[in-house]
Amino acid sequence: CFSRRVDRAFSGGEHVRTMPASVCCYICGKQCLLSSFAIHEKACIRAWEDVESQKPLKERRPLPKKPELGADASLEERNAAAQEAYNNEAKVACPGCGRSFKDDATMQRHRKGCSAAANCPTSNSDKVNEFVNKALAESGGAGGGGGGGAPGGKKGGGGGQPKSICCYICGKQCLISSFGIHEKACIRSWEETQAAKPPKERKPLPRKPEVGEGASLQERNAAAQEAYNEEGKAHCPGCGRGFKDEATMAKHMKGCAAAAGLPPPSAAGGGGAGGL
Repeated sequence: CFSRRVDRAFSGGEHVRTMPASVCCYICGKQCLLSSFAIHEKACIRAWEDVESQKPLKERRPLPKKPELGADASLEERNAAAQEAYNNEAKVACPGCGRSFKDDATMQRHRKGCSAAANCPTSNSDKVNEFVNKALAESGGAGGGGGGGAPGGKKGGGGGQPKSICCYICGKQCLISSFGIHEKACIRSWEETQAAKPPKERKPLPRKPEVGEGASLQERNAAAQEAYNEEGKAHCPGCGRGFKDEATMAKHMKGCAAAAGLPPPSAAGGGGAGGL
């Protein structure tokens, strides 16, 4: 048990009170009171799982293992074991220099200036950010402002609507400023949908379009739309026409002469995160 009574002592007639005992959390690395550790641990587990659920399946990390110590272990031994678990399993290491950080966001900021990480392969999340940042730079920002304006004054001309970009997975238009969040949700939805199908009917995730540095927003949209049409849509095995998902395609097949006699798709839907 981690509970410890607050000790009181009297010295020279003065009341002396010791500080409440604290322990290191093996998930977040923070010190927390022993009396409230169980509540803190539950919140930390929930926060960890929420963060990992936003990542592509291949990039998700398991929850750090809780240290197993004997009942007679001291508070110092428990703290040391928890700190070691946090350092080894919870922190995010730079793939270049190996230095570890408290979370992915902090590590990514470090990577921008880490020469050892310059040639390391990027994750799907990094590619998303790069894709979005290029589109933002080309469009003049997510707000669509058209220029600098006078200091403290109004924005320059050409405001208009916020810029949007086509999702290469579900084919929907979404704001450039929120594309990273949308893309992660689409990947998760796609992978969950495909996992529910028989192995022989599963489709790979559509590939992210690779466009040149100088590509315009229109060119990026066109490349994303083409990727969605070719890889994201569900195509009728008879006539080859593409549909947003397999449920819609199955309805089409009932009246498609070219698809007569062909087996219908599995019950699981497809075509990206349709709910977004």
